[in-house]
Order: sequence, then structure tokens, then C-alpha cells
Amino acid sequence: MIGEAHPRLGGDRFVAGTGRFVEDVRVTGLLHAAVLRSPHAHARLVSIDAKRARDLPGVHAVLTAADVPAAAIIPNRVPAPKGTDRYLQPAIARDVVRFVGEPVALVVADDPYIARDALDRIDVVYQPLAAYASTGEALGAGAARLFPGTDSNNVATITMRVGDADAALTGAQLTLRERFTYPRQTAAALETRGLVAVPPDPRGGELHLIGSTKCIHINRTILAPIFGIPVGALRLTEVDVGGGFGVRGELYPEDILVPLAALKLGRPVKWIESRRENLMAANHAREVAYEIEMGFDRDGRILAMRAVIHADIGAYVRTAALVPAEFGAALLPGPYRVPNYGCDLWSVVTNKTPAGTLRSPGRPECNFVRERLLDQAAARLGIDPAEIRRRNLIRADEMPYDCGTKSFGVSTVYDSGDFPALFDELLRRLDYAGTRAEQAAMNARPSGPRRGIGLAIYVEKTGLGPFETTQVEARPDGRLIVDTGASSMGPGLETVLAQILGDALGLPASRFDVRHADTAAVESGVGTYGSRGTVTAGNAAHLAAAKLIAEARQRAAEAWGVPESEVTYERCRRGARATPHARRPGTRAASGGRSLVRGAEGDLRGVRGGRGRRRRSRDRRRHLATRGRGRRRRPRRQSRAGRRPADRRRRLRHRQHDAREPRLRCAGPAPVVDPDGLRAARGGRHPTGRRLLPGSSRNDQPARPARPRRVRQPRSGRRHGQRRVRRAVAA
Repeated sequence: MIGEAHPRLGGDRFVAGTGRFVEDVRVTGLLHAAVLRSPHAHARLVSIDAKRARDLPGVHAVLTAADVPAAAIIPNRVPAPKGTDRYLQPAIARDVVRFVGEPVALVVADDPYIARDALDRIDVVYQPLAAYASTGEALGAGAARLFPGTDSNNVATITMRVGDADAALTGAQLTLRERFTYPRQTAAALETRGLVAVPPDPRGGELHLIGSTKCIHINRTILAPIFGIPVGALRLTEVDVGGGFGVRGELYPEDILVPLAALKLGRPVKWIESRRENLMAANHAREVAYEIEMGFDRDGRILAMRAVIHADIGAYVRTAALVPAEFGAALLPGPYRVPNYGCDLWSVVTNKTPAGTLRSPGRPECNFVRERLLDQAAARLGIDPAEIRRRNLIRADEMPYDCGTKSFGVSTVYDSGDFPALFDELLRRLDYAGTRAEQAAMNARPSGPRRGIGLAIYVEKTGLGPFETTQVEARPDGRLIVDTGASSMGPGLETVLAQILGDALGLPASRFDVRHADTAAVESGVGTYGSRGTVTAGNAAHLAAAKLIAEARQRAAEAWGVPESEVTYERCRRGARATPHARRPGTRAASGGRSLVRGAEGDLRGVRGGRGRRRRSRDRRRHLATRGRGRRRRPRRQSRAGRRPADRRRRLRHRQHDAREPRLRCAGPAPVVDPDGLRAARGGRHPTGRRLLPGSSRNDQPARPARPRRVRQPRSGRRHGQRRVRRAVAA
């Protein structure tokens, strides 16, 4: 099952427009919030008068800095150098605003339109101050300090040293010196940020935040002390997420302000970010400047690399602001042998939106710089760009390879890999020699298009620890419920976990219901970032499957009164049944006992051992059912669905199974399936006349429920010639 193409679990909801995102959450008594943001990049807050806004009908509250605890500060989510706490962002501006879009006030009203109208009634007096839009301005002579009590706008200088880069550069045959700048970016996910905060019941309960994502357990640990409640009294739940990319799910001021408003009013509060707000206030990323030197010998081998990096982290150190540039500095040597390396990383505050992680933070910047210098060196030394890379790649016999750099206290060590073989395979598939010849012929023409060939090799840092949690629960109806601390922000984590568990348990992936992260279901977890979801949650799921089988064997042994060693689990293969067998000497295991996990194929079905019963084969049962009835052939029974013969109907079911279509047994009333609280039950008919599940109909017209009918079982299923009445349902 792992490695096979599989339809995305839950994808039909998104195609049908029935996903449940934050905006779709409806709670009784819901109020709506809007945020007043600073129009200035740097200004002093002289005064705030919210009286006119509070007097507007429909407005329930206006929160300013006076209403928010001073402890409401967004901390570092990762280890940071000493002194960085002086540059942290408060949940709401106090005395000074430092970037356009910084929250100044929060309005809560009956609907979002009244809330936005109230923003225009808040009177704020600003005193503009000098603003710095680049690291050069912020570090310039005479530049004012953006934060009181600091001696520089450089938050921290992180140094990395391997060997003696200065001496190696002095003796290099070729030394290249360049300055590269990488522009500022942001994610702009399809869905903007949002949150619904549901206060606890006055008689007791928990504060419930719906819409949190990425690392909800970490955020819960940070938020609970700010709200003055125990961690166990705060619940964070993820719903469908329209893209994360590293930006969504970090802790933002609104994650503090909206719950504070809900606690103050005792009513649920929803906040949905506009696209304009998203571009102003959600994390930006990547803006760095590299001043770099790279030395080579006459054969093109790298001797040394020395760099000074200035990272523009924006107005504050917010959650993981220092992560991208430090990752980039640690991975700047890339997959090449760099015996001598020196780097000074400066993280500088400016009057722009705070920076954070974005889709492989730090790597695109450093890869661009390094690979560009390799191309320049190849041109200067007259070496093919592919050959100069091949000469410097770390060989397989050098693994594990310690680059000598560190990021957040963790050494950069490549544990395995054959980089030269990987590169040669790339060139083979590209037909590199033929492509170069074709390029030369095309570029030799006096006019027309020109062709370029670009090469780049990089190392990605993925599967970050320290752990992840996955829980699997087997239900009596045969479904398996899966909960994990990892978040699903769009890439399809549900399908991946279902495939891993299905492979471990021998069950089809459709049998698993993988739910979004919820602190009420999983007590501890880490989250989804750094390409860690599949690695950590997937391995946790595989371990959980092994524990599930072990527990099932133990319970079966106790129930059947046999040693646990005599109970085995046979994984389902190609639709075969997976049955724990209690084996005793001289007898075969019977299969008519109690089910541990009931359902269709691949269930954990209990057995009764030692009672002398043997499981009769299908042919044996058919023989017993027909014995003594004579040889007169009875007419073939016709089905009601288009008057097809019953055997043709069975073949149709087999084709449906092979095509992974829903297994439809008989006609009957379509059940109301409403898994996310938003789907309305609609019906239709399969070409055979059977009732379809809601969401599977061929038209949008509600179908008339079919009457239950008596279905005559085939001979092999009767007992003593009796008929059974079966109310048909859709499987």
C-alpha cells in the first residue's frame, strides 16, 4: 500500500465545496472581531480614544493596551541568543508602533460589518518617528535604537567557524567576491488566518480555540499562562486549513487578543483576516544580503568560504524569526566539501513586518548564493559547470559527514547518501552531453531564441524532532480512528497516515478516519513544520499499529483462555481476511467467535479454539445447503435493477470493488451522512438502481427514499430453508 497511488481521503469534501474551514465554524451567540492597525511604520502612540466606537450600536467591547495584560508578549518558540527577549512583540502596541499593520485596538461587535465601522470611530493620535526600511539604514551611523534598553538594532551576531578560512583564501588560486541580495516574500495562502474563541461555561469547562494549526500543543503551553489558566483548561482544535507554508500557525497577536475578548465578554468571538491584513501582518521571510568570498585551487576544488549575512527580520523577534537565516548559514556549504568556512550572521530589526519561517526557511537563499559562485568559478577556470560540482561533492565513503556548522545547538551532519551517484543519474536522464551540444548549436545561430542550462545541488533539512504522537482506536463498527499531534494544512497527511497504518494492519486505507489535530484527543505533540509530518507522525502511526495488534492478541488470549503465544494476526492481503488464530495441537482454529474489531475484510476477528469445531469451506457449505433437494434446476432469479440476472449483479459488485467504488449492497433508504456538520444529505441512484451515499449523486435533486424490501438470500446463506429479512444499507 505504501508507494501506491491512492485517492486523497476526504478530497471529495473539498471538490464538493463542503470543507469546514474557520469561516465555516458556527457557534451559538457568536460575535465578530476586527483589528485596528497602525498606518505608520514607526510612530509614538500619544493617545487612543475609543468612546465613539463603544457607543456604536452593536459594539460589545473595544480592547486597547489598557485592557491587555502586560505579560501578553509573543515569546521565542525556539532557542535564541541571550538578550533577544528585549526585541519581542507585545500582543498589542504599547507606547510605540514599529510597523505598518501592528495591532492597536480590537473591536468586538454583532457582525463583522459593524466591527469594521467601529474601527473608523477610534481616534488615535500618532507622533511619527524615523523609520528604517533596510538593514543598512538600521545599522547606519546615527540610527536611533528601535527598542529602549538596547545598544544596537542588531539583535544578535551568530558566528560559525570551520578551519581557517582567512588563511585558505589567501593561498587560493582563484578567489571570488560577490554581494547577493534575496528579496522579501510571504506565503499568501489561499485561506487567510482566522480564529474562533469559545469561552468556558461559567459552571466550569475549558477555553476552546478553533482554527489553530501547525504546532497547537506548543501554542497551548505558551497561551495558557497569558490567560491565567492551567494548560488543561485550554483546548486548541484544528479544522480544515487552506495552506500553511510555514507562515500560518505561528503565534500572532490575534491568537491572544481574540481569546481575551471572549473571556471578557463570556461569548464566542470569531476573527477572520482580510487579504490586505494578511499581506501586512502575517510573517514575511527571506530578505537577506550575503557578502561572500569563495576560494578555489587550479582544479576547481573549493578551499574556503567566508560570508557576512545581514538578515532583515522586521520589527520584532517573533516566534521563530531567527530560524531562517541561521539555517541558511549552517547549510551554506551545501553538499560540497568545504574544509574552511567562516560566517558571521547579523539579525537586524527594521520597521517592516516581522519575518519568520516560509517553506524551507533559509535554504533557497544560501543555495542561490553558493550555486551562482560555482557557475562563476567554472567560467573563470574553464571547467564545465557539471564537472566542477562533481569534483567537490561529498563522496559516499565519507558518510556520515560533519560539516562543522551548527544551528540552534544541533550539528549539521549528513548521515548518509551518495551525492555523486545521484548527480550522475541526473545528468544521464538529462542526456547532458547531447543537451550541451544542442545548446551550442542553437546559440550559434545569428538570431532566434537562446538556451541556457542551469545546475544546482542542495541538501534539505527535514524530519525535525524531537517526537510526535499518533493514536489509533479500533471501533466496534470496524472503523479505526486516528489522532495525531501533527497538523494537516493541505498536503494530505490524512491519506499518508492511512496508507502507513493500512500497510501495517493489512487494511484498506478507507477504513481509517484520520482526524485533525486536537489537544483534547492527543495530550502531547509537536506539530507540522520542517517537513516532519510524514516522518515523525508516520513512524508513530506504525508503532501504534504494532501496539494495537499486541493488545488485540492479549485480549483475545484472555477471552479464549489460551496462551498469548498461540494467538497470531494474519495481515490482510488482496481482500483476504485477517484473523487471529488460536491454535491447539491436533485441531484447526475455529472462526465463529467474538469480534475484537468488527467490519468488512481485514478485521481482527476472535476465534474459539479447542471446541472441536472446524470452519467449513465455501464449497462444503454449499453442498450441505443443497443436499437432498433433488436435481431439478430452478429458474434463474432476476434482479429488480434493470431485470439483470443475479450473477451479473454480483459481477458488477466485483467490478465496483476493483475500481474502489463504494460497495452498495441493496436498495434502501440513503443514510444521512454528515461528518463535518455542513453536508446536507442528497441522494441519487447508481446505474444498477441502488441508493448512493450523499455526495455521490449524479445530480443535485434530492432523491426519494426507497422502501425497505425483503431480500431472499441465496441458498448458501439460508439455514433450515428459512428466509431472513435484511434492511439494506449502503456499505
